[in-house]
Amino acid sequence: MNRLFALTLASLCSFSGAVQASSAQCDWTMVNKDLNNTRSSSCTSITFSDVKNGLVVPQWSREGAAVQAPVVARNGIIYYGDTAGNFFAVDSVTGQTLSSYLFPEGESVNGPAIVTDSTVYATTVSVNNLRLYAFDHDLMLLAGFNGGQPVEVDPGHTGEEANILAAPLLIENFVVVATSNSTAEETTNPTPAYRGGFHAFDATTGANIWRTAVSPANSGYGASGGSWSTAAVDTNLKLMFVGTTNATTPPAGPHTDALLAIDYTTGVVKWAQQYTKDDVWSFKYASGGNYDMGACPNLFIAGGLKQKEVVGCGSKAGIYRVFERKSGKPVWATLMIPHDALPSIDGNPSAAIANNSVYTVANSDTSGVSYGALTILAQNGLKAGNFDAINQLLHYLAHTDQTYISALDARSGKLKWSNTRVSATLASITEANGVLYTGNFVGDFRGLDAHTGEEFVIANLGGAIGAPITVAGNQLFLSVGLGGSGGLHCFHKP
Repeated sequence: MNRLFALTLASLCSFSGAVQASSAQCDWTMVNKDLNNTRSSSCTSITFSDVKNGLVVPQWSREGAAVQAPVVARNGIIYYGDTAGNFFAVDSVTGQTLSSYLFPEGESVNGPAIVTDSTVYATTVSVNNLRLYAFDHDLMLLAGFNGGQPVEVDPGHTGEEANILAAPLLIENFVVVATSNSTAEETTNPTPAYRGGFHAFDATTGANIWRTAVSPANSGYGASGGSWSTAAVDTNLKLMFVGTTNATTPPAGPHTDALLAIDYTTGVVKWAQQYTKDDVWSFKYASGGNYDMGACPNLFIAGGLKQKEVVGCGSKAGIYRVFERKSGKPVWATLMIPHDALPSIDGNPSAAIANNSVYTVANSDTSGVSYGALTILAQNGLKAGNFDAINQLLHYLAHTDQTYISALDARSGKLKWSNTRVSATLASITEANGVLYTGNFVGDFRGLDAHTGEEFVIANLGGAIGAPITVAGNQLFLSVGLGGSGGLHCFHKP
């Protein structure tokens, strides 16, 4: 598991056009749009014809530190943080700061936020700790969260070894946070020890309710990075579904490289489907598979006459699997890359659900360079915080790997179409009104026809796009940067 390779609002509907929707539909308040993780919005009039004919144009941009996660939006205000520890509330029309909060020195915002009717939750990472914060809409800290709540799945092993890339998720009256190890922990530490997992906090007081590690210290299994996957949630079954990383020391536990179904009221794992057994990957085990589950699971309906409520998720190994939500019984599975292609060390972006389709995105390695060699390249830059070296590696990957974007029939997994392009991506798919949006390491902002797979490059932003695109109304928001400098860009259809 590796942050570098795993990696990842608008005004109300004041536009003309045929699409009619409530302001709530135009909002994008959580990282994957809803608890089903559909990554799909019904509130926009932008069509693929608009994209192709150059009618989607820049509206404003904000430069600064890297923005590694997508923004969230409510009532014309967007919220996001950057790697310099800034957290912003921004007017979606003008791009101007409405309010801001500067976290204590050394704290970085690496993951997305979530905004509710009354509260904004965000997480930070520093050399000393991981923390959960809660604000009102003006970014004033709420009582109970002053100074943030420590997030420590594995006591004694926080700090530089840990990270939070998933979004905090509000489920009923508590907030769930997933933790993972850091890039440095995995690529430079010969004896990684961090054991990531999941926390639940009281949404009002910040009190810790439960903790669940992917491979607990007393389990007899090796350390595990944990998870950077934001869960999908079925409130009827009281289950959250979430992916996990590979092990970093042997032996690999049964909950690594797996899709877990967790009772979100207790933290108890109800079932697990492991995609890759015995997968150990880290500095000392550079020849391992590194086939973790970075993607966020999706909830949808599968089957023909006998329809089933299912959960599906793709892995870095290049396969999208679907299971019955309650039992974990397999339903269908489809390769996201050709059977003779090699999985990539790059990230594992999330799929979108719309139009009775599962829109998947996966990277395939065509370089012929081993994982071990790529790890050494990464180490040289990461040890000293050398972002030039990191960007050189990204440039290398961007021009050797291939990205496959595919439309699968949600009922059967049958392939509808597939689009192949040279250039690796970490950006998950976003669907809105029949258009798919994504970006890549070379800075291309792309729109695809959801029905045919035809694509058009809307713009090149000059920096790596590692986060999904957020759509709210007729505005599109893109986060840029995986380290060092970056910023936020807004496109719209006037």
